[in-house]
Amino acid sequence: LGSTRIADLARGSDAYATLLDRIERAGAFVHGPADEGGTGYTAQLITLADDLDRDVRALTGQRERVHVFVDQTGSWTRGPTPRAPNVALAQLAACLEHRRIHCVTAQYDLAFHADRLHLTPASYRALGERLGAAMHARLDRCAPADAPYVELAVQTDTIALRYNRPVAL
Repeated sequence: LGSTRIADLARGSDAYATLLDRIERAGAFVHGPADEGGTGYTAQLITLADDLDRDVRALTGQRERVHVFVDQTGSWTRGPTPRAPNVALAQLAACLEHRRIHCVTAQYDLAFHADRLHLTPASYRALGERLGAAMHARLDRCAPADAPYVELAVQTDTIALRYNRPVAL
């Protein structure tokens, strides 16, 4: 499913069927960079979360609602020309707007391959650990799974976050 735009993950598409199969087997997927420069990502992510909730519960027979754990893509920060963080901002907006979409972490501090799109293996492992910890906390109902920030502002080479609770960096 690499480089699949979110619009191509619509319910009924071949990509959506593949996504359901992978989620049923593994429980996770990472998405975002393929949509940089596009529009409508927030609404499409919310629709995808609702479709996954309905279909994963039908496939597995579980009664509890399905939650989606999002990592904010950081590839827009890479490259010779700074780009607008459209998907990163849309991911945060979806998390703030939808009860079952949780913004867990961002990729800004992770290392990227030379292609400036994909993370290095060590960074994918760190990302997986962060997402896994958030999922575990949610399953154990011991801590909120949402990112500690509620606002993101970008200036040429600076990212500013406004936190909703104290954090140690």
